[in-house]
Amino acid sequence: MSSAQFDTIKDRGLRPALRPDQSIRLFPLDGPWAPLEELTYAAWWEPFCTWLLVSWILFWYCTAPGLLKYALIAFSWLVGWPLVEYGLHRFVFHAPVAWASRWGLPQWMQGCVNVGRLLAHTVHHAHPTDRRRIVTPFAMSAPIAIGVLAPFFLLLPEHLASSIVIGLILGYVQYDWTHYYLHCGTPPAQLPDWAPWKAWFQRLHKSHANHHYATFGPEQSFSVAHELPDKLFGTAHNSEGVK
Repeated sequence: MSSAQFDTIKDRGLRPALRPDQSIRLFPLDGPWAPLEELTYAAWWEPFCTWLLVSWILFWYCTAPGLLKYALIAFSWLVGWPLVEYGLHRFVFHAPVAWASRWGLPQWMQGCVNVGRLLAHTVHHAHPTDRRRIVTPFAMSAPIAIGVLAPFFLLLPEHLASSIVIGLILGYVQYDWTHYYLHCGTPPAQLPDWAPWKAWFQRLHKSHANHHYATFGPEQSFSVAHELPDKLFGTAHNSEGVK
């Protein structure tokens, strides 16, 4: 389909509720494309075995002085990642892809743009109860990470770039696990009252439910693991969102 057609798809009537043991299939059961299906799945623990390992290796090879290293890691984790998360979600995963047509890209390249966004994000909106497609598979997150993280190594000294990248990776892992919990974990209202994070998770859960299910949700609530970016950029859910 063309980019314009892709941007006009409305999926609200196409979201069957899946059981925890069910998952939709994107590629045919047989044929040359069948093996790619496994690359679209990810378990909740996958970031621990991939991205946390990458950050651990970078940490031990990073030559930045101790105080500077920890300060940069903390800053990029707590300040840098929330902005990256918001920017990617709003301006990449939810941006119209009609630009591919306007730029005069060949039809097959427009198709690649459509399929890339479908695999990375749209399929999750079409089937938000598909547990195997909540955490981003490494095969998809790695190319995105290269595009986001490579400029730091190209523009900054290695010890500074490594420290910043470690913090961004930790922020990403926090995002992936928070996202999975919001969809599959204990409903925040059922958490014990003594849990200090209960109110915070309730707000995150309401915001993310708004993003998926409210009338104007896809235009709001782009932050998943943080609240501040949506408030800063005026995209926090309003009274027309879900309760």
